[in-house]
Amino acid sequence: ILLPKSKLAQGDDSVYDRLISEFGTEILANDDEGQSTKTTDTNNASPNIDRRKLGDLVFRDRQKRKKLNSITHPKIIKIMLKRIFFEGLDLGRFSKSKSKSKRKLRRVVCVDIPLLFEGGIPMRTLFGTVIVVACNSTLQLERLHGRNPDLTLEQCRQRIASQIPVEEKARKAHVVIRNDGSLKSLKSQVRQVKEDVANIVSGPHRGMELSWLVIGFGALFLNQYTIN
Repeated sequence: ILLPKSKLAQGDDSVYDRLISEFGTEILANDDEGQSTKTTDTNNASPNIDRRKLGDLVFRDRQKRKKLNSITHPKIIKIMLKRIFFEGLDLGRFSKSKSKSKRKLRRVVCVDIPLLFEGGIPMRTLFGTVIVVACNSTLQLERLHGRNPDLTLEQCRQRIASQIPVEEKARKAHVVIRNDGSLKSLKSQVRQVKEDVANIVSGPHRGMELSWLVIGFGALFLNQYTIN
């Protein structure tokens, strides 16, 4: 899995060089991995960062993991906030090309964040409704290893151990979807949650969403991304 340089090097807050400086050139993709390892920037054919190699370093060392987060999170959060803001505004609703029925639909902006709780209170401030999809620890390990067969079981355990236990996240969530059972059960839960969230968005708290986004934006950038 490669982390394209084009995504990390955009703007004045580029983190590509900082990552190379901090973790060394050993996190770069090898030349023999093919053309996909190269950035599409024709002015700079530097290789992409290999997330697998970077992961092997940081999941074994808590301080390195904190350092990685301190470098990448501000950039990632900046991109995320822009997308949330513009998606939430839904400027497309003014488009004449949209049908009348579609313009009446409520817009729900969903963000998939594996490390929401690990990001602390400033990150959680952004989201009014938190949904956690949970399964038991045995299935979690089995599925992670199934998606990443090149990882050893120990490497998979390190990745799971680096996060807050999923059952603890479930206790902190507003809504929990259990993914221990059949696909039919999962689909049924998702349909119900979709309806529940749509009702929340259509409710009296709708007007507070943008205010919470502004508050969250300020809180995130007041938060210190430093290594203790």
